[in-house]
Order: sequence, then structure tokens, then C-alpha cells
Amino acid sequence: MRKNIRFPLKMEYNVEVRTLEELRENFSIERVLIYVANGKLITWLRDRNINDIADKIENLDENDSEIINQIFEIFNIKYYIDEYNDINYNGYKNIFLGEAKDLWIRLNKLRNYTNEQKFFDFIDDVAFTDDDINHYLYEKEQDIYLCGDKFFIPTTSRNVRYIGINNPIIISSKNIIDWEEDKVYFFYVRYTDIGDTICKAVKAITGVFQKNYEK
Repeated sequence: MRKNIRFPLKMEYNVEVRTLEELRENFSIERVLIYVANGKLITWLRDRNINDIADKIENLDENDSEIINQIFEIFNIKYYIDEYNDINYNGYKNIFLGEAKDLWIRLNKLRNYTNEQKFFDFIDDVAFTDDDINHYLYEKEQDIYLCGDKFFIPTTSRNVRYIGINNPIIISSKNIIDWEEDKVYFFYVRYTDIGDTICKAVKAITGVFQKNYEK
């Protein structure tokens, strides 16, 4: 009988956890949310016969506003920071929980399009809107993952790779733009509204770099 190979979960700083005790000791709500969203947490738990917790995770209502607190409770995790007094701690906790809820919303959006782990790992670089693109450009991100139907590519883009998750359409200025000179590259996208000449140039440039990206 073929033995089932138990894979570890990776928490912050790439710490691998193989037991429930290790998971609790290295608990990262951000990483746990990713594994909830892509289904790997339930698989990890059932591989270890931790079915009571797996059942609770499986029965979570993804639209419940208290889902973050519920996950903490399921794993018996108390989030605290010793150096904060009660007032500062409560304020920090609210910010932390708000960020975790925002992450959960983004993860749920992403899993409507894909279940590939690599995209979940880069959730902080996934753009769902044009505003997200502008934010990442401001932060000087070099890789921006596009998840949606259409995206307008700003002419201010420099030194960036746009990587489509669901083969989205990209729209840009009809003006002549030398994307190669600006070191802007596109992968797994469709082109429209950029003019035939520009479109051919973009495709030619992208074809070369896409091969390198896939290696």
C-alpha cells in the first residue's frame, strides 16, 4: 500500500511545521489564511488525523465577519503582545484583525480564479483593480500579478513585469510607448486598444521574456 507523504506547512520566515504543536508555536494568521483558502490546511490536518479541527475549519462560513477570531479559537491561540499596555494593545489588535480580514477578502477573490499555490504565495502583489496597480507601482514592486477582466497599464510603468493570472486584457495608451526601453514586460495576458503596431511589438518582446519567466 502506498504511503501518504505528509507535507509540512510553511509559516513566517519559511519555518516548516509538521505537527499541531509546531503549528501553534509558530502560528501565523496570514499563512494560515492562505492555507485555508487553497484547501491545504484541511488536507494537512486530515493527513495527521486531526479531524476535529479539520471539521471545524471545513464548516467555517467564509463570509462571517468573525472568521479571523474563530480561527484563533479553533487553534486555541491567544494573540498578545507583552510590551503593550491595554489601551495600545487593543488599538493594535483592531488594526491587526482588520488587516487579516482584508487579506481574507483578497484570498477569497483570488480563489475564484485559481487554486495554484504560487499565486497565493504572492497575494501581496496581486492586483484586482487599477488602483492596486498604481499602489504597487508607487511601492516600486517589480512583479505585479493581474487578476481580473481588464486592466489599464499606466504609461508611468518602469522596470516591472505584469503577470496575468486569468489571462486578462490589458489596455494602454494609443501613443507610441517603448515598453522594452522602459523594461516593462507582460506574461499571460491579452492585448487590446493599444494599436496594431504597438501590439505586435509588445507581443514580440513578451515572447522572448516569457520563455525566460517559464524556466
